[in-house]
Amino acid sequence: MQREMMKVDVAEVYSPERVVKEARQHGLRPGFSPDLTSYDDRGMPWDFNRKEMRDKAKRLIEEQQPSLLIGSPMCTNWSSIQNLNWDKMSKEEVERRMTEAKLHLRFVVELYKLQHEAGRYFVHGHPWTATSWRQPCVQEMMRTAGVQVAKGDMCV
Repeated sequence: MQREMMKVDVAEVYSPERVVKEARQHGLRPGFSPDLTSYDDRGMPWDFNRKEMRDKAKRLIEEQQPSLLIGSPMCTNWSSIQNLNWDKMSKEEVERRMTEAKLHLRFVVELYKLQHEAGRYFVHGHPWTATSWRQPCVQEMMRTAGVQVAKGDMCV
């Protein structure tokens, strides 16, 4: 049985309900808002380290077809300030943290690609000074025809 498509105006990922909550108050059709601090329909945390949860988020994109997807993956490990702390951590800890950070970054870019290929919009919310902008997946996204980049100093 095929699920009925439910088009929404705005959805967000890696964020508790913020923009979606505002959208609802302004008469827009709000969509999903999976975040590490929230739970899915089965009471499971939205832990995107788990493939099952990443796949579920992709299905939500396909089902809800948000006009705008706002992505705010954790930027802690990409922060310029974090660079001051790397020397205080073991090589293994730095590697573990960056492996996880890259997984999340590649995943959110994959969601953006779904949006873009469907002719819909996305916003990537990382400060311009974050080192994530230098990652190959983000660089490729930025070079994609039709993608525009706007610079922001902090998490605005």
